[in-house]
Amino acid sequence: MARIRPLLPSRCSGKAGWTSSRYLREGEGLHDMREEGKQLGATLTQEEIAKLDAYGDAIDKIGMASKAHRRKLMVDMVEGVKALWDSIEKYGDRIELFYARVFGGKEAAAATKEKQAAAGVKTTGEFVGPIKPKVEGRTLRR
Repeated sequence: MARIRPLLPSRCSGKAGWTSSRYLREGEGLHDMREEGKQLGATLTQEEIAKLDAYGDAIDKIGMASKAHRRKLMVDMVEGVKALWDSIEKYGDRIELFYARVFGGKEAAAATKEKQAAAGVKTTGEFVGPIKPKVEGRTLRR
């Protein structure tokens, strides 16, 4: 056990651990280490510690508020996401064909039509998208 004890600080934290354990073991240098920390600006006053605690509390409150708002936003978006998914399911074949035409050209569109026909998907023509909602009341159109 006597042999393990001196090796432990150096194994855990290297040279700094060995040096600090020697200071603590011998009882000397603890005061010197505190003074050196003050000279290097590595110590905090009680006032600074209190300010850091208040800062941490404020950051925690901001985090909680942002999580709550994010959840509320997600709740508000549920119906829109469901409607989007319904549109994708309803018009998926048309969307695929539309992208094939726009980004792949005639050959990609023909290949997509063949693939859809082989899969048993009945294409209905051009991409038309979901029906636009009717607006009641006055509009800008005359």
